[in-house]
Amino acid sequence: GLGQAPRLMLSEVGLNFEEVRHTRETWSKAKQEGVESGLLSFGQVPAMEYWDGEGKKVSMVQSVAIMQFLAREHGLYGSDNAEKARIDVLVGGVGDLRKRYGAMAYSKIDKLEDALATYKEELVKWLPFFETYLSKGEHVVSSFSFADVMLFDLIDTC
Repeated sequence: GLGQAPRLMLSEVGLNFEEVRHTRETWSKAKQEGVESGLLSFGQVPAMEYWDGEGKKVSMVQSVAIMQFLAREHGLYGSDNAEKARIDVLVGGVGDLRKRYGAMAYSKIDKLEDALATYKEELVKWLPFFETYLSKGEHVVSSFSFADVMLFDLIDTC
């Protein structure tokens, strides 16, 4: 799910973290408590509570926002605005293809065969875009970035 890329990123930057998973039975109560406390701003996960080097707590939701925050905190968001823009372009493309994956993955069972065929067509169309965009080097920018984690997670999932 959308929490995998942040988990990978936390591991990549060497941070210890506690993962809290919910079942269908525990989610309703956890969601209500999270919304009331302000942790789950939009009533959904993933969510992260992070303490910076000065001990200041930062809470956030939305997987891309979590990734961007961690990337800025740990130097994985490019070295200048041009690199940041290339990272953002790649992350946007990852999000576009992930939406297509979600349409297939969450389709009704009686529509799954058609949804899978459509998704396969989308993969054939989209994967060459990524290949072309990345053909200039090993990474989208001069060094490893959070876009690499996002793309890895997409390919691993899809």
